Amino acid sequence: SKNTVEEFTKRKASSPIWGLGWWREGDNGRLWYFGTQSSSNTFGHQGWTGTLTVIDPESDLIVVLLTNKINSPVIDNSINANMFLGNKFTTSTLGTIPTLIYESMIHNNDDAIDANLAQMVSENLKLYNSNNYTGEAILKSVYSKIDTVITRAEENKTSSNIAYAEEVVAKLNVEENRKQIMKFNERIKNVGGTPIELPNYSSEIEALNKLAEESKVIVDKGQDLSEHVHYQTSTWDKFIKSYNSSMDVLSKGIEANNKELNTAIEELSIAKNALVKLDKTNLNKAIEAANSKIAEGILEEVDEEIKISFNNALEVAKTVYNNKDTGVQDIVKAYNDILVEYKKLGIPVGDKNNLSDLVNMAEAINLDRFLSKGQDEFKKALQGAKDILSKEEISEIDSYTSYESLYKSMMQLVLKADKSELCKAIANTEEINLSLYTENSKTKLLSVLEAVKLVKENQEVTQEEVEVALESLNNAIKALVKSADKSELESLIRKAEGIDTNKYKSEGVERFMKALNEAKIVMEDKNISEDNQELVNTSYSNLNSAIEALQLKESSNGNSGNGSNNGGKEDNKDQEDSNIDNKNNDKGTNNNGKGNSDLPGTGGTSPIIYVVIGALAIGFGAYIFRKKSTLDKV
Repeated sequence: SKNTVEEFTKRKASSPIWGLGWWREGDNGRLWYFGTQSSSNTFGHQGWTGTLTVIDPESDLIVVLLTNKINSPVIDNSINANMFLGNKFTTSTLGTIPTLIYESMIHNNDDAIDANLAQMVSENLKLYNSNNYTGEAILKSVYSKIDTVITRAEENKTSSNIAYAEEVVAKLNVEENRKQIMKFNERIKNVGGTPIELPNYSSEIEALNKLAEESKVIVDKGQDLSEHVHYQTSTWDKFIKSYNSSMDVLSKGIEANNKELNTAIEELSIAKNALVKLDKTNLNKAIEAANSKIAEGILEEVDEEIKISFNNALEVAKTVYNNKDTGVQDIVKAYNDILVEYKKLGIPVGDKNNLSDLVNMAEAINLDRFLSKGQDEFKKALQGAKDILSKEEISEIDSYTSYESLYKSMMQLVLKADKSELCKAIANTEEINLSLYTENSKTKLLSVLEAVKLVKENQEVTQEEVEVALESLNNAIKALVKSADKSELESLIRKAEGIDTNKYKSEGVERFMKALNEAKIVMEDKNISEDNQELVNTSYSNLNSAIEALQLKESSNGNSGNGSNNGGKEDNKDQEDSNIDNKNNDKGTNNNGKGNSDLPGTGGTSPIIYVVIGALAIGFGAYIFRKKSTLDKV
């Protein structure tokens, strides 16, 4: 009956925000739930799963919000089994939705709606972390809200709508979200707005295009350059991979961001310069000559040991020849080992022809791929060999001595280190969200990272030194210590700082201030790890208990001793806490809904209220009775 409804929903004597089991708006006491536009006689309730009922008799409006945040993943079960990812989304601030409904359906307040949508974008972006498994989903949610704001500007091209569209797009990262910003910019431009300015990377695109064209010439020729000359397989494969990656980046055109372009330029340049051309002409000649000598019978009537040694050297030479991933020095050694076997057989070696072959192999070496150490000796030996060969008459001893000197200098050359894995590790390390880790472990990693970068820039480091640097960086990453989750403690501290302690009894305030100071100390300690989460949880519990234990000096209606003191204390504490939580919940609104002449009067309690209360009692829900197309997009 009407009397029953009024009995259950009228304000308690001790508090304007409570009826009999029902929450009431009272004097802005339930902003967090009912929004900023509900009338003082609005009543309803929240459900733990993320549901909400709002019944405003003055506005003749009923809202039933059904979210399911507890079906979202638990953020960290070891910390709080009841803290779900859904708690971090805009809709978990339940009052946001009723506020949007009021602004749209009753006040037709476009500015307030746009302000709330812009705020949603900001709050969603705070949750975004590209390293987190929820990152992509949150980003899509952000894009959807921005799409709604721009759509509103397209439907109603007011200056404020266009300004809000520009504002929300400007919140995106111009590097990470470059492609999507360009799409939004086109729509903003079409409604007469000013597109968000993006960095111009035309010079980077031009540089990558030029490098790609040069590389394409090499790609078109292929790995095999002639019968006995080809590129080393490992360097060729890296080159092709880098070339294909660069073409993928170029295919994005102006949508490619700075990191993609510079990474593509660096990787392709390194891969192109690292290509190793293997000329096996002389090795093949040595193999054919050895086969001919065997056919002539040079291994007949020789010791079995010598015969085995010769055949082994020849087989190794054939293996090196057939191996497309062998090294320059492997080719030289295989060639030389055959000559060594000739020497065992008493066949003269080191003659002009052998020296000429070695000089040809030496001249094919790309010294840019070797450390500077040993290069002077090599250049000196090579020039000496050329001088010998330029003479008309060459003594056997001069030829042999020059050959040995050149061969030794070639074998002592040391390849420059392959830093590709180190470069990737550095890039990956720089993308780690270090805010998630303790200060000490973060500082150690940054120190190691700087040392590793020096190794990367040093052109004279050996492969062993690169491997040591890579291992030290990986170890520092593994040693990172996850920080304890202080998000709930931080929120509680902010809430506590807004409490007016003058309203409460001194003994409770003393306990409260002690707990607050201790919580701040915990909050400021940057080295509390997730293993010590209990320290944070205890601090939260102590502060929360201290807040709950605060006792008002007198009840809110001034009737201390009237038998309702306890209820008054709790209700007023609840009201103050709710107000603290919602200081910023009315941004962008022009009306608090209290006594607003725009709100239609009903002349009494709407009959539909009785129906809804009955339906709720037996477990049914009702959706918004009146809605506007704009809200569907939200």
